[in-house]
Amino acid sequence: MGLNRFSFRLLQFFFGVALLTAGSAWSQDAKEETAKTEFAATHKQTGVIEVKGDKDSRVALNSFCIDQQGNILAGTSNGVQLLDPDGKLLDKFPLEFTAEAINQSSDGTIFVAGEGKLAKLSSKGKVESVVTAPWMKDKAALKKEAKKEAEEQSKRRLETSKKSMESLQKRIDELKEKKDDLDERDEKRLEAFEKQLVAQKKSLESVKKSSSSTAQVESLVKRRLKINAIAVNDQYCFVCALGAGYGYDVWRLDLDFKKPEKIASKLGGCCGQCHIQVDGEHVVVAANTRFNVVMLDKDGKEVSAFGKRGEGEAGFSGCCNPMNVACCSDDTILTAESGAGMIKRFNKKGELLAVIGKATVAAGCKNVTIGHNKSLNRYYMLSFDKSEICVLDPISEATSSQSQNGDGKPDD
Repeated sequence: MGLNRFSFRLLQFFFGVALLTAGSAWSQDAKEETAKTEFAATHKQTGVIEVKGDKDSRVALNSFCIDQQGNILAGTSNGVQLLDPDGKLLDKFPLEFTAEAINQSSDGTIFVAGEGKLAKLSSKGKVESVVTAPWMKDKAALKKEAKKEAEEQSKRRLETSKKSMESLQKRIDELKEKKDDLDERDEKRLEAFEKQLVAQKKSLESVKKSSSSTAQVESLVKRRLKINAIAVNDQYCFVCALGAGYGYDVWRLDLDFKKPEKIASKLGGCCGQCHIQVDGEHVVVAANTRFNVVMLDKDGKEVSAFGKRGEGEAGFSGCCNPMNVACCSDDTILTAESGAGMIKRFNKKGELLAVIGKATVAAGCKNVTIGHNKSLNRYYMLSFDKSEICVLDPISEATSSQSQNGDGKPDD
């Protein structure tokens, strides 16, 4: 009987070893299989394009698009600049407003939007029409609304500050009641609370002074006038701008900026960013607060969506992404992630087709407009803080170029 028990335990041992070995082999196979499905970046940043004003003065670069010739149409605080693929200035098209969003239709017409205005330019840059966005109120009405909004914001901040001060004062009083029974830890807490209370009182006075100040009102008016994106197909012009409250609206107009109709409202947008493009029939939304790319039909009905939050290749990282999208002629969609500077390519089913690469951009939720020059197989991403455009070329070409320059080592 003892021999049988021993034999049984021996069998158990060898069976366990076999399971561990098999499990390890399966795990290794799974890792190898996962490695096979991983996407290596196809491109890397090779330089930047600096966009400057007259006499090399600084201008704000707000957006750009790639035109039919592969050149760059850059929307700036001084109008539109036409640059070749390497950033050489070819022409300038002055405007009476800041160009915050820009796009080009299939017939070459340039559509520009900003500060509550919509404009059409010929392919040569001649201004054909400028109108106030039909849904925009006049500046006097906007200022009145902004003043009311500023007062409401200040009221909420005052209430929050007062509640915080009351809570701190209560903690201070409770500790002071202990008097001689305070230990070292309590004394440190009391000192910290008293410092916080002083800081809160200063903050409260600051809020009272800034309530509906001219600067605050002007800032809110500017926010209301801002246009986030403009996109066009053969029939319509679509515009994304801030709606009532803090959501974003999408408006559909004809190509002469007439027959405006709000087709979508209350779209989420983190830190003032909400971007759209058009793939021909759908309005493609970078729904950054949902970590989705969303497709709307021409009437604003959601027809599909893809994307998820996550650090994996098919996921979107950060607090809110993708921040921008671009629609390609091969019916694929490019996504851009702020902070990470990552560009990816998906099909319309949401299947990841390629990880393009990373651009060096500042951290935070910012506009990271992207574009693709198909003939050069070159990608571009806006570096908003620096008013620059990051250039990404195929890794093989970038490595070859470094070798010719005597470097021989790819960047990390």
